[in-house]
Amino acid sequence: FTLNTVASPRSCIDGCLLARTFGGDGIDELFASPLTSNGDFILGGFTDSFGPVGSGRNFLVIRSDGTGVVGSPETWARTYGGSNNNPDELNSLEVFPVGEDFNLVLGGLTQSFGDTDGDFLAIETDFNGNVGVSEWAKAYCGSLLDRLNSLEALSGSPILGGNTASFGTLGDFLVIKANSDGTVNWARTYGGDDLDELNSLRIFDRGGGDAGYILGGYTTSFGSNGDFSVIEINSTGATVNWANAYGGTGVDRLNCLQFLSGGGYILGGDTTSFGVGGDFLIIEITATGALTPRAMSYGGDGLDQLRFLQQTDDDGDGTRDDGYILGGYTESFGVGGV
Repeated sequence: FTLNTVASPRSCIDGCLLARTFGGDGIDELFASPLTSNGDFILGGFTDSFGPVGSGRNFLVIRSDGTGVVGSPETWARTYGGSNNNPDELNSLEVFPVGEDFNLVLGGLTQSFGDTDGDFLAIETDFNGNVGVSEWAKAYCGSLLDRLNSLEALSGSPILGGNTASFGTLGDFLVIKANSDGTVNWARTYGGDDLDELNSLRIFDRGGGDAGYILGGYTTSFGSNGDFSVIEINSTGATVNWANAYGGTGVDRLNCLQFLSGGGYILGGDTTSFGVGGDFLIIEITATGALTPRAMSYGGDGLDQLRFLQQTDDDGDGTRDDGYILGGYTESFGVGGV
């Protein structure tokens, strides 16, 4: 791997605390970056630069220390994929505790395993990135394209979510609840007669048996020309508690969602219904899916696409309830069009 410390890649990020690049001669893209309990970074994405010869595109996972350095015995970089020159692309990564250490669950799209049209691929590793006798790797496949976009793993039994053309109608949300060995506990589809794409999911537990999953994505089955779609299901996936579409007269695509500290959810994505030219869009909803007065678009005259959001703790009281940090892609600001 090539690792460079960048003092100031562009003036638009002057004042940043840390900037590092990780990669090789090919395309290397990062999609997930959770922290470990000791402050190390776990970086996950895909790589065209590394992996066995002839393996094609692979999952890439890097564990660095809290300063972004890979070099100590506890840090490492590994690739995961097939050997037939077909792509394997990591889209989601979660860390969950195992005793005093942690394990990882990696998720994404594979064309190396299962059906070559593309399938869900999930891999559990230990804290050193190894897939040993206690860990597992599974492809979950139908006869057409199935793409894993999001996963949650509070324990060793992850919930996997994405899109399917193999099951349901045309293109639906696909949710798979896996057991601790990666076998399927249950699998269900959700959607209408047109296109429905799941991009983000979260586990909720409000106590008193009120637990389940919140699913977010994009729909042309409901709403207008293409809207945010949010569905709440119970813990077995058998019951849809509620389902709503949110948007305007243009195209509105949900890419991420998070819990609000006071209850409810914050939804984030892209919009051509509001703002100018294609902007960030955030919408707050209640725990039952009702709209609140807080919905805002952000951007400039060019294309702006939101990919990440998080509530912030600006006053330092330990509660993320003060505002939001939003991240994504812009052609409106900066240098060079991106």
